[in-house]
Amino acid sequence: MITLAAVLLLATGAHRNLFAYVDPPAPSPAPARVVRTQMPIAPPPVVIAAAAPAAAQPPAAPRFEWRYIGRFGTDADPIAAFTRDREVRTLRRGERLGEFTLRAIGIESVEMVAAAGAQTIQLHDQERPLPH
Repeated sequence: MITLAAVLLLATGAHRNLFAYVDPPAPSPAPARVVRTQMPIAPPPVVIAAAAPAAAQPPAAPRFEWRYIGRFGTDADPIAAFTRDREVRTLRRGERLGEFTLRAIGIESVEMVAAAGAQTIQLHDQERPLPH
């Protein structure tokens, strides 16, 4: 096998002198590599708005749990009747029922005002209150 390798080297004309110093061939310059770098894109700034102070909300008006059942008495001095849980109360103009004051007594309706004056409700015969 050694003779075969020696024959091939001589046949191709490539030979090497072990005692002669030969400069190694200069490396061929590598092609320039272009690297594109992008500027880092920063996310858009997040704007955190300071929470606006909540406007002071008026306290919720109390719930009127009574039902107006009718009007009695004379036109000059009417009396309004209310019921709740088998309890019946009669009021004249200006009297209070819980946190509400009876403002007006009509033929088929009454007008109640919350003690703070924040809510006025009008009640009709046999109806639940409707806020106005």
